[in-house]
Amino acid sequence: MAEVFDPNGLTAVVTGAAPMPLPSGVLAETGGVDILVNNAGAARRRRMQKITPAEFDATMAINFTSPMRLTLALLPHMIERGSGHIVNVGSSGTRKFAPRRSASNG
Repeated sequence: MAEVFDPNGLTAVVTGAAPMPLPSGVLAETGGVDILVNNAGAARRRRMQKITPAEFDATMAINFTSPMRLTLALLPHMIERGSGHIVNVGSSGTRKFAPRRSASNG
């Protein structure tokens, strides 16, 4: 299991190992990724007009950009191996309408 702690640099911690770059470090340490679970999310629970551009960008980086970059980094190796699964976990907040709320109501 790995936890990404720097989505901009795609750095991860594999359980029991030191921080390493993705995908090269993780692939070298583990031999390959069988399952990628994108399960990150952040919400700004206030009116849209109170959200700053920096807060909006940070929310998009966590909720969209990071999962996409991880998928794009690991997918070629899964295809090359001929196996692998990608699971994207979403919030129930994406299915509910919250009046006057901003990026990700979840």
